[in-house]
Amino acid sequence: MSRTARCTAARRSVAAAAAALGAAALLSACSFSYEAGTPDYSGADLATDVTTTLAAQYPESTFDGITCDDTPDVDEGQTTACHGVVDGADMDFTINWKDSEGNFAIDAVEA
Repeated sequence: MSRTARCTAARRSVAAAAAALGAAALLSACSFSYEAGTPDYSGADLATDVTTTLAAQYPESTFDGITCDDTPDVDEGQTTACHGVVDGADMDFTINWKDSEGNFAIDAVEA
């Protein structure tokens, strides 16, 4: 399994402009990809992968209690809801599936 995190140049400029808004702005500005070994995710497995990916991208932040809904079929255009605490703030995450291979983007908003 390999994880990569990447942000496009356009999204980086949005993140820079919104940096004062805190972790929510930064998380929603980046796209995280994860190459999965299987096409479906249990909520527990996805929560672990989301936490690990975000912690690698934002080592200065804390991520607690992230939970995700089960995703029976991973496919392009589908979404999965997650929730957790980032730096003490309740956050809702939307996992946007980019393909059936398990690549996803994470959008986050303060709950």
